[in-house]
Amino acid sequence: MPKLKLSFISAFNERVDPLMNGTIQPEGIELLPTYSPPSETFWRQLRYQEFDVGEMSMSSYLIARERGFDLIALPVFPSRRLFHTEISYHADSGITRPEDLVGKRLGVGEYQQTAALWQRGILEHDFGVSQFKVHWHM
Repeated sequence: MPKLKLSFISAFNERVDPLMNGTIQPEGIELLPTYSPPSETFWRQLRYQEFDVGEMSMSSYLIARERGFDLIALPVFPSRRLFHTEISYHADSGITRPEDLVGKRLGVGEYQQTAALWQRGILEHDFGVSQFKVHWHM
């Protein structure tokens, strides 16, 4: 039986590299890999749907589904980051706890960026800081 050919696009990282370079070969599948930076990967998938399988940001996926895109999310996470540790602030800012962010300006790469989505959720659900009480800047 011929192998199922699947095109796959993802950013480079040590978790997907064995699939991308052929060290690990999925049984019954011929993987056709393409490396690209995350922003290009997401754009290509959302604009052209040119790959059978691709890494996708959670926020872009949710927006696409809401707009009627026929996408299925697999519970696979090639990027592993703990977003709880990724808010940085100046030591002299007076911020000592998450609640101190109310009324403050927080900078994010993009409002829809998955990291920013996680930060808003963490602040609201873990610390009671409403996303609407923080001034978000891109």
